[in-house]
Amino acid sequence: MRIFIAVLLLASNMIIYSCSDVNGISEPDQERTIEWVIQNRTQDLVAVTAIFLNEDESKPWKHSSAIVLLDFYDTRNYKIITDSSMIAARPRFSREKRKLLYEDAYNGMYDIGDEFVLYDIKDENVQHLKIRGIQPVWDYDATGFFYTKEPSFGFQYIRYYHIADQHWETISGPEYPSETGSNIVAPYDLKGQDTLIVISNITEETGQPPGYYLMDFHGNYISRINNPYLQHIVIDGLIKKGVINPRWNANKDLFVYMEMDTTIVGTRISTTDMYGEYYKTYTSSLYYDYFPCWGPGGDYILFNRADDIKGTGIFYKLMIIDIRSGEVREFLKPGDIPGAIMYLYPDF
Repeated sequence: MRIFIAVLLLASNMIIYSCSDVNGISEPDQERTIEWVIQNRTQDLVAVTAIFLNEDESKPWKHSSAIVLLDFYDTRNYKIITDSSMIAARPRFSREKRKLLYEDAYNGMYDIGDEFVLYDIKDENVQHLKIRGIQPVWDYDATGFFYTKEPSFGFQYIRYYHIADQHWETISGPEYPSETGSNIVAPYDLKGQDTLIVISNITEETGQPPGYYLMDFHGNYISRINNPYLQHIVIDGLIKKGVINPRWNANKDLFVYMEMDTTIVGTRISTTDMYGEYYKTYTSSLYYDYFPCWGPGGDYILFNRADDIKGTGIFYKLMIIDIRSGEVREFLKPGDIPGAIMYLYPDF
């Protein structure tokens, strides 16, 4: 469903801290506004897609979306960075959090994806890249990013976009579907400085079953990730066991992902290491939990909670897990940002 962006005014919130704390504030009586965080502590920022209620009662089905930057340590500090000129979603920070990519569905193309937009966090420069796709994965130095297209006509491939030269190249996968069926290879995350985490079903190239693989930046498969917890099994077009949106954390040497299978009703947020020697699930199957990402130091996980299995209408909250204690609690709920009725696709 296409959503239309509403222009919203931001009321700034100024929080006074009297001493140094976990937020990294060293001077006393520091005014911790969102602008201060943006200029001095970009590592504390969360990016999220917020969906706003349409105030036009004649068109209640048309909501608006915007990208919002939040202070992880005080969500009353926030800034809406997109306006009604685009339909913005799915933000993704570069490693040093100086740049942000997001997708603009207003300039999207069916069966390919939305247009990528590059945002400089400190100087607020917005650059429409004139390329379309989904699932961007930044390279280590933020000189470019990998991406794929919407899975249509039975094939996906990986491209790389060079920001300075403003051109793309195909890294891996077919540009056209094979005669034998669907060919899919898509990026999910970065491991180290020069290794991609991808999903692939191109057994002619891998010589192994479909699954998650390590790949170099030239499209060469390094190895299959032989982890039983990361099996993604699709039979006759139905997901029997799903591993959705795996995100790697180098500090913890762990994946976080959305887990689903036919033995549970809802979905849950789980973690595992590279080889399946460790596994832990943090949420029950009583809810539909989606889009996990790592928080500060790998000690936290942010994710969306959509509803419970009874359909009682929780809507899309933003939740947080403290992996040290296992506590799961609300991080951001509808209305915390005035007019926002749900939140999607968090990134930290």
